[in-house]
Amino acid sequence: MEVDVSHNACAVAADGSIVAIGGKDGVVRIWNTETNTVRDVGLRHPGAVLSCAFDPNDSFLVTSGGDGRVIVWDLARRRRRWTLDGHAGWVRACAVAPDGRWLPESQAVTGSVSSAWPVFIDMASDRSLKPLDDPIAK
Repeated sequence: MEVDVSHNACAVAADGSIVAIGGKDGVVRIWNTETNTVRDVGLRHPGAVLSCAFDPNDSFLVTSGGDGRVIVWDLARRRRRWTLDGHAGWVRACAVAPDGRWLPESQAVTGSVSSAWPVFIDMASDRSLKPLDDPIAK
């Protein structure tokens, strides 16, 4: 499959069998490293994908983007499991803890230093913790 789009993000699954590739067009493509094929699996982030990360079991993929959203995708069902909205700007980074339980994500706004602090999501219970107040500002 020929892909003619700029890519901003990629993540390698823990077992190395697949790589998620996030594009400027918001499409997440999956590269199968064993067959050397790339396919569009129907995952659509509403804005450009800026970062992506797999959970340790390769069951979920997390994407963050230029639309200010973080989305947790259920890869087996190829659908959204959870969406975190409400960021003031681009969400430039996301990560999943090695135990797969906590999803830390950080935010940065283009052209300025963001005062936002990480938000943590408990992926096991779909519970989000409120960000900390900025200790530097006090």
